[in-house]
Amino acid sequence: SCDLNIEQCVFDSQNSAIELNAQLMPFSSIYINGNHFEDCQYGIAIDEFFDCSPNISENVIYGNPNGNSVNGILLTNGREVVVADNSITNFLTGINLILVNQPYILSNNISVVDLTVEPLSGIRSISSQGEIRLNTIQNHLYGIELGSASPKIGANTITDNEAYGIY
Repeated sequence: SCDLNIEQCVFDSQNSAIELNAQLMPFSSIYINGNHFEDCQYGIAIDEFFDCSPNISENVIYGNPNGNSVNGILLTNGREVVVADNSITNFLTGINLILVNQPYILSNNISVVDLTVEPLSGIRSISSQGEIRLNTIQNHLYGIELGSASPKIGANTITDNEAYGIY
């Protein structure tokens, strides 16, 4: 296995800017830091990361206002991940966690500015645990949506969401 470092890159008008299946290509570590994403349907999507702990930090991920941008960050089927200090704007769902044992979602700014369709969740956690702390979430239907999930949630700023802050 090897390290994967994606740093200081610009991604523009991509279906999925970064899409990885960590089982197919085993990495000892994955770092996605300091990048700029524009008009992506999916900014970052990582699946099957049981043998490494991705670190996704300090990225600017900007979706298309027409509603085609589905997930800023999509993480599925994994052990541990750190998602910290990212700015995620104009996605139907900012951060989507599905079957992730220990996600650490820390100090992200997740918002909708000029989306032409109704957004869904700032953070969506399905069958995932971990921590959701110090995030700012604005202008979604749900700030944080939980489904069979029990993460530690604290010190988040959740404002101007259509239905619920935490659902």
